[in-house]
Amino acid sequence: MLVEPSVVLGPDQQYRWKQVDSPTTVHIIRYIDAEAMKVDFFNTLNGKPTALPPKRQN
Repeated sequence: MLVEPSVVLGPDQQYRWKQVDSPTTVHIIRYIDAEAMKVDFFNTLNGKPTALPPKRQN
């Protein structure tokens, strides 16, 4: 998965997205491994959920 931290620019810049290097609450996901998501989804439905990684501290 490719994730880009971003901000939303104001009305004077037509609310465009801008990639940033600083911490932000907005993230654009450019790529998702669809096969891995499907496997995880069905494993979860069958009672074998994937362990989530610990949350990062900002």
